[in-house]
Amino acid sequence: MKSKCKVCKYDLTDRPAGGMMKHRKLDRKLAKEYCTDHNDYKHTFKPVWKKCCGALSHYNLIIKKWY
Repeated sequence: MKSKCKVCKYDLTDRPAGGMMKHRKLDRKLAKEYCTDHNDYKHTFKPVWKKCCGALSHYNLIIKKWY
């Protein structure tokens, strides 16, 4: 992969480990494990990947009604 995305200007060389990328199987697994470890009865996490380059953008927090 190139070192910089043309659309969002995400630069892989800025991050020491290269950042988390959707095309890497281990990165997808780590993101999924993070979400399952931090989910509980009040909220759930979902990873959001950038569509242009596939880098992990952020995690969505979805709050559940639990009362």
